[in-house]
Amino acid sequence: MIQPKKPISLQTCPSCKEQALMFNEYSNNYECLNCKDTFLKASIDKLNQQSKEEKNALNKVTEKETRAWSGNQYFDIKTKKWRNGKQPKRTRLGRYTWFWIIVIFILASVVLTLILNYFSPGSHSIIFWW
Repeated sequence: MIQPKKPISLQTCPSCKEQALMFNEYSNNYECLNCKDTFLKASIDKLNQQSKEEKNALNKVTEKETRAWSGNQYFDIKTKKWRNGKQPKRTRLGRYTWFWIIVIFILASVVLTLILNYFSPGSHSIIFWW
């Protein structure tokens, strides 16, 4: 009885980045049909595992960040329903944000006053214009 042959599944070669990596059952290694390099099975399996972990981590991050929040509920795109959950922490500018905004405002005023007094001597401070 003749067994049907299973199709050859090709993977991406780490060397040439082409879809030409094939598993050779006789030598128990991977061989690239394009660049003729050979790779151990363990090394290719490790690369595949790392790439799966990276993709899963990227999917988890983008899924959490792209949710539409309203209070403590978010809209689940897959089920098209609102679900309860905890909002992720938002990035804040810091504890002294207003302090630095005022300092930058005063420094800009002083610089603009110096420029204004250079071009038209005897004029008032720029801070009085605002």
